Amino acid sequence: MTFTSLGVKWERGEAMNPRGMDDRSTIDQINESTGAGLIMEGRASAGALGGAILARWPDGGQAVITVFHGNRRVARRVATAVNELVVAGLPVPRHDLVVELEHGVAFVQQRLPSGPFLKFSESQVDAIL
Repeated sequence: MTFTSLGVKWERGEAMNPRGMDDRSTIDQINESTGAGLIMEGRASAGALGGAILARWPDGGQAVITVFHGNRRVARRVATAVNELVVAGLPVPRHDLVVELEHGVAFVQQRLPSGPFLKFSESQVDAIL
């Protein structure tokens, strides 16, 4: 089965992010740009357009790489705002890196222990609000 996203076509099973770069190339660009040393582990099974790239830091810590649909300046503002929520104690992933790529911008985020939400409970909705 062939998929198309943002004008880029790829076959089911191919590791391709929505900006047309394969996952390995995305990680290579992040490592070349930052010296992070990220190691690819695979792809999340859920999420927008097939999920995020799963990676690990050289020290064994887990990371998630997502493509941001905006420019680097806006991505940095988003990362700063989310990190302020982390400091405030909310259960959101810390944004460790914002990296400009050949075809977009990527977030390297903390991988939280969880799975996709199937539904929100009343207490979760109350906590969000």
